[in-house]
Amino acid sequence: MGACARAAALFLVLQQLVLTVAAQGMIYDLLVSPDCLPDLLQGSLKNKGRHEAFLLASFRLHSKAPTPLYSVVNPKDNTKYLEVSVQAKMSKVTIRYQRTDGRFVTTGFKHASLADGREHHMMLHAAGLQGGPPRLDVYVDCRLVHSVEDLPAAFGSLPSGPNKVALRTLQSSAQDELTDLKLVMEDTVDNVATLQDCSAEQSESLQLLR
Repeated sequence: MGACARAAALFLVLQQLVLTVAAQGMIYDLLVSPDCLPDLLQGSLKNKGRHEAFLLASFRLHSKAPTPLYSVVNPKDNTKYLEVSVQAKMSKVTIRYQRTDGRFVTTGFKHASLADGREHHMMLHAAGLQGGPPRLDVYVDCRLVHSVEDLPAAFGSLPSGPNKVALRTLQSSAQDELTDLKLVMEDTVDNVATLQDCSAEQSESLQLLR
């Protein structure tokens, strides 16, 4: 078992001890072990037969300026395979990504009050990794707020080879902080949502746009 797998397994055990209802999948804490990400996104997700994956982020913002929460990049030429940003002044979240056909796409949605100094949660749910109907669902604070029938290449279809994939995250400051970033596999959206403190009473909201 590799270092990333051992770290994920240990994190899962600890998480299950803390949470009353814990997700049952594999959890990778990307703020603690960002080196796990390249292998996962350069084919491991698809090669291991994963049909879906989740990216979970928690953050606190005060700044009204455009703020990238995190991005998956090629460190050699700074190509951004995936970038998630909050534009608080416009009350908007923007997701820019490279598709599996190589084209770059930007999608976004309106969402007020994300730069209020409180902790907020965002979850990207990517489905169709094995060739089924592609879909990307975006949840904010336990509510499904945006959905596209598309799949970013960052979920398992990035170029193989060393030094081609890296993770960049928001640098903490007095105003802004990325408090959590996880990749989760092998689980349902309802279980994964418990990692962002979504209660059973909010389960209907998780399926709002389906």
